[in-house]
Amino acid sequence: MTSRPQEPPQGGQDLEELVLQGDLDAVLRRVAVAEIASAWCRYSVQSRERTEDTHEDPDWWAVSFAIEAALTRHPILRTLLLELLDAAPDEAVVASIGAGPLEDFVSDDEDDLAWLEAHVATTPNMPRAVAGTWVAGRVSPSTLARLDRLAGVPLARPRPREEWPDELVELDAATRDVADALDPSTALDVADFAAAVDRFLAAARGFPGLGVDERDDT
Repeated sequence: MTSRPQEPPQGGQDLEELVLQGDLDAVLRRVAVAEIASAWCRYSVQSRERTEDTHEDPDWWAVSFAIEAALTRHPILRTLLLELLDAAPDEAVVASIGAGPLEDFVSDDEDDLAWLEAHVATTPNMPRAVAGTWVAGRVSPSTLARLDRLAGVPLARPRPREEWPDELVELDAATRDVADALDPSTALDVADFAAAVDRFLAAARGFPGLGVDERDDT
C-alpha cells in the first residue's frame, strides 16, 4: 500500500531556481529524494483539475528536477524512479511516471535494462509503469522484447507505414517536403518551399485537430 504525497517543502521557488541552474546536488542537500518523489506525485494528482499555468504550481520544481535528472543521467535518477513508483497513490500517477521520467530513462543501455530487471520483482508498480512507456520507435527489437517481459504485456507499437491511411501517408510526405526545403545545408529555393507548404496545407486539411481549414492559404 502506497502513502499519500505529503505536504510540499518550503522554498519551492528556490528549489526551482537551483534546478534551472543545473545544480541538482544543491537540491539534494536541501530535500530528500522521497520528498522530491512526493512533490512530483502531488503535482501529477493536482494537474488533472488544474487550468492555470502549470509552472505556477508550488510542486513544479520536482517535475523540473526529474526532467533535468533524466537529461543529464544524474546518478540519483534510478533512486528517484524507485521512490516515484513507491509514492504513486493511484494508477493514473503510475501511468504518468511511465510516460514521463521512466520513458526518459529507458534506452538500449545494458546496465539500465539489467537494473530494471533486477528491481521489477520488488517494485510492484514497475510493470504497469513500463507498460505505459512509448519507446518502440527508438529502442532495438531485443530491448523491446525485454521491456515486454518486464511489463508482462506487449508495449504499444506504432502502426507499420503500410497500414497507414492514405491521408496520413500524404501528410507525412508533405511534412518531409517542408523539412527538406528548409534544410540548412542547402540554399533555400523559394519556389520549392512554396510548393512544399501548399502540399502540406492541402494534406493537413484532412486532419481537423491540426487547425487548418479551407480558409488557410498561407
